Amino acid sequence: MIKKLLLPVILISLLLLQGCALRRRLEFIPKLIDSSPVTNFIEIMRVIADSTGNGDSWGKHCLPEHLQDKFHNDWPPPLNRVPRWANAFCGDGPEWPDEITTDRRKPIPPRGTKTWHWKDKDGSWRRYYAWTSENGLHFREGFRWDDVDFYYNYIPPWLATLKFVPEYKD
Repeated sequence: MIKKLLLPVILISLLLLQGCALRRRLEFIPKLIDSSPVTNFIEIMRVIADSTGNGDSWGKHCLPEHLQDKFHNDWPPPLNRVPRWANAFCGDGPEWPDEITTDRRKPIPPRGTKTWHWKDKDGSWRRYYAWTSENGLHFREGFRWDDVDFYYNYIPPWLATLKFVPEYKD
């Protein structure tokens, strides 16, 4: 029992030390330009888009219409004012490694498993890692593929979160 809890406790401790996993104001947001946190975040995403594909692989047109004018109200302040399009990336879907079984090819893998991918089917770099403990503790970071609306949502390392996910019932 203690061994099963060791990894989640270490992971939670590391994230709490960084200020992640808490729904409080983010104090550390990398600063690329002298501007508001929202404008700065959008600039960070533009730089990532330029370095992982091209300017056409990022932005409002990557989102389905019903999300194009929404904000990240689920994020801590001040980033809860970031438009959803700011970290939306286009793609054809992940090129899953062979060792990732079909049941793990989800944004949130089943309890007791992890998932990852390195690139999109079109060859663009789209690294993602997610892990769910047997007890339901979930961590994710990187380009999360939305398997319902078919776009990538980029979660930077300094915005990575921990949450509990319910057990799936068939």
